[in-house]
Amino acid sequence: MSEEGVTADAGTVDNTTTVDESAANTGDAGAVDAGTEDVLGAGVESDATVDVGKGESLLDGEAGEATPVAPESYEDFAIPEGFETDDDSVKQFSSMAKELDLSQDQAQKLLNKQAELSADMKAQNETARVQREQAWVDELKADAVIGGKNLPETVERANRTLRNLGTPELISLIKDNGYGNNPAVVKFMANIDKRLGEDSMVEGKGTTILNKTAAQIMYDNPSSQA
Repeated sequence: MSEEGVTADAGTVDNTTTVDESAANTGDAGAVDAGTEDVLGAGVESDATVDVGKGESLLDGEAGEATPVAPESYEDFAIPEGFETDDDSVKQFSSMAKELDLSQDQAQKLLNKQAELSADMKAQNETARVQREQAWVDELKADAVIGGKNLPETVERANRTLRNLGTPELISLIKDNGYGNNPAVVKFMANIDKRLGEDSMVEGKGTTILNKTAAQIMYDNPSSQA
């Protein structure tokens, strides 16, 4: 081999070494080992293959089809204590959980949370009811006509009207909804009793109620409503 040929071969080897060392010195590992690591850090080896159709993109932002986790049918749920429900409501809940693809455990947790929120709302409503009724009582006490020292008489008159004229349904409606403390209701009932008393004195009869309706009693003399 000639000296010129040796020189040329050596130069080729030296040039290759220079390129490799330059890449290593600059810290560009991708230039050295790009074939063994995916640019997105997924660790895809260079010999891995991915089928891509013509005009298709590997990245489309869409998730693949997930395996359903909801069972074919749910087992009986544990109904939280104090949570009122029925079979139809449970069926509707199961249908919703199925649509959301919830597992048995996930559906049970959702039901427990629903019961917790329901209990909180119920407690808030009860607190609001008590506060409302107390405000009505305070208003009654402060009323210049039917309140103050006149309140015991007002209450007695209203109760007498309710006993004599009220049906069991009306009495339940008033008591169950707290209207027994409502100033307008108490005043209305007391005025009926007051009008009955006035009619008895004027006509000299104690059976006026048998001859008049409640509307006649109240509206024959509008001034009695004050």
